[in-house]
Amino acid sequence: MYRPLQLTLLLCAVVAASACAPQIVVRRDVPPRVMLEARTVSVQAKGFSGDVAMDVLRTVVDPFGTASRLTLYTPEAQRCVEQGLTNSGLFQVVAGCQAPCPQADLTIWVQVSDSKVQLSKEEVKEDSKTKQKTVKRTYLGSADLQIAAEDRARVFVYQHQYGGSATGEDQTPLVRRAVDRACGHFLADVQPQTVSDTFVLAKDGPLKTAGELAAKGELAEAERRTRAFLAGSPNHAEAYFHLGAFLTAQGNLEGAIEAFDQAAALKPGFAQVATDARQRWQDRETLRAFLERRGGSRAQ
Repeated sequence: MYRPLQLTLLLCAVVAASACAPQIVVRRDVPPRVMLEARTVSVQAKGFSGDVAMDVLRTVVDPFGTASRLTLYTPEAQRCVEQGLTNSGLFQVVAGCQAPCPQADLTIWVQVSDSKVQLSKEEVKEDSKTKQKTVKRTYLGSADLQIAAEDRARVFVYQHQYGGSATGEDQTPLVRRAVDRACGHFLADVQPQTVSDTFVLAKDGPLKTAGELAAKGELAEAERRTRAFLAGSPNHAEAYFHLGAFLTAQGNLEGAIEAFDQAAALKPGFAQVATDARQRWQDRETLRAFLERRGGSRAQ
């Protein structure tokens, strides 16, 4: 799940350390921008039978949180499914837009480069009483997928080959299961990005001590002192900013939003800080939802 926020001390490259304002740097995971910030996602699958193609499209799109809102199939793809055609060419699903759909922000291409089912093991057993022999056969299904993603400018942002395999006594579902696992390997590669938020704290005045404590990692004490200061000075915008920074570093993003909103209300210059706080919270929730969907997809 979501990786906890990590606090690190940013050292100042100056000779006189006392002249440097204390800072805290919060490193956090955010959704993979290229994949998850697309408003419309088009996934195109080639070389599959109709029913397998639809499953592949859902597998790839669902973890991005768009298919649950709206899924549209092209007439060609829908017709192929209805007629049960095999290897009939291109199947497409577009998620996250109304018809007629504009060119997608992100297009993911999935093509089968190889798939097969072969005998893996054969066991012959003989009943000791009836002397009747039974044969148990285990089959191995495998699939290799070429998966690529390109943005609206038709620039490839991702391209790789994935393989998957599955074993069982029934041959029919093996390729489908192998394809699902290959898609799962692709989704596992869509990793979060790590970014850093830097908060520059007061180097003098009534908030100096709290800032120095926070820079040393003593966040709870810095928060306590800042709240005590605000009890006597409830209209101090900089104090609310400091409180929001300390809460962010401790992972309390909801509390940080409230503190930054108070700072912005008292001093409009903090408006962007409040906006950034909401984006920080949204990134966390989007990432959490994506990882949950991805885990569910891989478990199928």
